[in-house]
Amino acid sequence: MEITLTRVIIAVFIFKGIHGLQYSDCGSSKAVITSADVEDCPGNVCKLKKGTNATLHLSFKTEDVVEDLSVRLYGILMNHTMPYPGHYQKDGCQSDGVSCPVQPDTIQNYTLIIPVRKNFPKVPSVTIKLEINDIICIHIPGQVA
Repeated sequence: MEITLTRVIIAVFIFKGIHGLQYSDCGSSKAVITSADVEDCPGNVCKLKKGTNATLHLSFKTEDVVEDLSVRLYGILMNHTMPYPGHYQKDGCQSDGVSCPVQPDTIQNYTLIIPVRKNFPKVPSVTIKLEINDIICIHIPGQVA
C-alpha cells in the first residue's frame, strides 16, 4: 500500500496534537493563549540541553489595548519560584511577531529565546514559568539535561 505525502502530513499533525508540548495557563487575565510550543520539544516534558537555546513560540490575543509587554521568566524547583538566572529579552515588543501597542482580539505571535547555559545543573524536573505583564502566565514542564 502506498503512503501518500498527504497521509504522512496528517499523521504528523495528529501525532503532534496527541503528544505535543503540554502547558498550563497559570492565571492569564485579559488575554487568551491560543498556542504554545518550544522548538525541538516533541514530548510532554521539554528537555532543555545545556549549552543551547530553547525557542518558545507563544500565540495570544488580548482583550484590551496593551502599550508594552514586560516579560518575566522563572524556574520552579521543588515548589520554589526563582527568577531565571540567564539573559533573555525582557521587552516583548522586540519580538518579530508582536506589534505594540497590542490591539484587542488580534493574534500576536511572540518568540522568546531562552539560553540554557552550560554551567546549569542537570535538573530532572523544573517548571518554566513565563509572565507577560499581568495578563499572561504559562507553565511549561521541563528538565535540564
